Amino acid sequence: VSDNLTRIKRTVVSVFETRKLPTDVTPRRETVQVQISSERMDVFVAKVCKLSRKECAEHFAEKKVFLNGRLMENHSKQLANGDVISIRGFGKFHYCGIQKTTQKGNLIVSYEHYI
Repeated sequence: VSDNLTRIKRTVVSVFETRKLPTDVTPRRETVQVQISSERMDVFVAKVCKLSRKECAEHFAEKKVFLNGRLMENHSKQLANGDVISIRGFGKFHYCGIQKTTQKGNLIVSYEHYI
């Protein structure tokens, strides 16, 4: 396999055998808190990507948003603790859930941004 594997789709790859496994394979994440009005997917994506709701809807229509590895076209889906959101061109985010609620009813949520 290693002799014949030179491409994965359009990406050129090189394969080599190693005796020692790398020790730093865990992804680095930065924890961030933001204020949003609801746990809807489009609200969260618009906030973390600093987009308007209209621009956010265009990303869903262009099939650039994934939830837990699956393409999301339903932008009104409610997020749950532990969801992983990938947005092409913006990165990957791990949703950690609601931390607290403001006096006006907005939500303070935290997420981890993969670096």
